[in-house]
Amino acid sequence: VGQWFPKLGVHEPAGTRGKLKAQLARFHAWHRREELPRYAALLSGAGERLDRGLAREDVAWAIAAVRARFQVTVEQAVDEFAPVAASFRPDNLAALERKLAESNEKFAQEFLSGDPAKQTRARAKRLTGWFDDWLGSVTSEQEALIVRFAQAQPQLNQIRLDDRKRRQQAFVQLL
Repeated sequence: VGQWFPKLGVHEPAGTRGKLKAQLARFHAWHRREELPRYAALLSGAGERLDRGLAREDVAWAIAAVRARFQVTVEQAVDEFAPVAASFRPDNLAALERKLAESNEKFAQEFLSGDPAKQTRARAKRLTGWFDDWLGSVTSEQEALIVRFAQAQPQLNQIRLDDRKRRQQAFVQLL
């Protein structure tokens, strides 16, 4: 989070320099220690359910489990970052809101404009970038798989943008 603020044109409030980075490190350590084992158990349970055949109850279970983990994570994040968030001034928040709006406009131009084929290419490019970031450079065969995956998925970009805006607004309200 601390590294994103300068990229967004937002600077840490006066008197908090370094605190955000330390709080982020504590939050990540908590997340690795407490939540990642729970995610592994959740995925193991999901695998067992898939092996026996997915039913409507399994989908409801997965949604409830993910929501529960998300809620715990958000509560921990609020506890961890509240002191820094409380120090944000109106100009910090205004700058953050401007940058988020610019980012959303860029998202809309990239993923909602043009024909569906252009949107699919943009989605495949974004996915390939994520895989590059996570796993290193993808091969041309892997990139072809990513493109086929993007083509097979429904066009949910407007839903993604709406959800993104909702999450951003909730984040700004927390600050």
